Amino acid sequence: MVMIDNDDDDDDDDDDAVLVCCSVDQGMLEEATVNVCKNFVVNNGRTGNLASLICVFLIRADELKVSAQCHE
Repeated sequence: MVMIDNDDDDDDDDDDAVLVCCSVDQGMLEEATVNVCKNFVVNNGRTGNLASLICVFLIRADELKVSAQCHE
């Protein structure tokens, strides 16, 4: 995993840092989640779970970001 600092200034503030996964990590993540994703696609028309999961994620994303900033 590589950390890229997008700051133009010379301070050590990592607020704009971006984590870039290597292709091995990305492949392992995809392999581990492919069956879950397929099941979501197959069952979503009947259950609506994927849409609900996305809505909850979008609602909670800001809360998680604020929480992570508070712990720093």
